[in-house]
Amino acid sequence: MSTFEEQVLSTLNRLTLGLENLEAKCTIGFSNLESRVASLESQVKNLNHRVANLDAQVKHLDYCVANLDHRVANFESRCTIGFKSLNSRDEHLNSRIDHMELKFKDLKA
Repeated sequence: MSTFEEQVLSTLNRLTLGLENLEAKCTIGFSNLESRVASLESQVKNLNHRVANLDAQVKHLDYCVANLDHRVANFESRCTIGFKSLNSRDEHLNSRIDHMELKFKDLKA
């Protein structure tokens, strides 16, 4: 074998070893990427569950707010009726007091 042939064979051997090394690194890298993708998919799934849970909580809070709005409106209505009733009683009692004062004045005279 000539020196040229030996150099070519040596270069081919180095290239083959380099390709095998590169292939091994690519296999490891691809495996790592697959693992990362699986981890990210798991995280996305977890986040989707958390978002669904938060949506349910928001719906529940909306229901609670609507219920409180209804209760406040009911309370306001009852207060309005109560104040009208108290005003009516106050007017009635003032009228009776006026009437009694007139009777008292008549009796004094």
